[in-house]
Amino acid sequence: MTRWFFSPFPHFLIVYPLVFNSAACQYIAMVCLYCSHRTKTTNSRNLQNGHRTWRRKKCTNCSQVWTTIEKPDLSKLFSVKHISGKLEPFSRDKLFLTVFDSLKHREAAQSDATSLTDTILNKVLIKSNASIIEAEIIFDATLEVLDRFDTHAAAHYRAYNTT
Repeated sequence: MTRWFFSPFPHFLIVYPLVFNSAACQYIAMVCLYCSHRTKTTNSRNLQNGHRTWRRKKCTNCSQVWTTIEKPDLSKLFSVKHISGKLEPFSRDKLFLTVFDSLKHREAAQSDATSLTDTILNKVLIKSNASIIEAEIIFDATLEVLDRFDTHAAAHYRAYNTT
């Protein structure tokens, strides 16, 4: 049975129709990591945090088993539009670095920045329903999340980052 999942950004369904259709996605061929033969998917689940799919793969030749976590490549799908009208590809790494820079005063800055970046990204994807994301939406979502987590980090982000 084919299951379609709710997407706050329906343009995914036009560009990548298999992203939210796990039943159809599991039939995309993947080769074995060990012997390069065909594999089959033995189990597949959608993960609740973010738009990712967990799959258990098994080689039909050597019977090796491994797990994959699949997610869409947002850098190829989204562009960021600045106030000046300039477009640039979306970069999760750039967002991570700005959040990490604001959290440098914390002991667990790297793990905090990783979790907060995922939270910010989910907020941005829900707020924006087009393939072009306004830089202001990213700035506001980042500021909102950082302000709830650490007001010092939010003040640092506000001072050193602009839309």
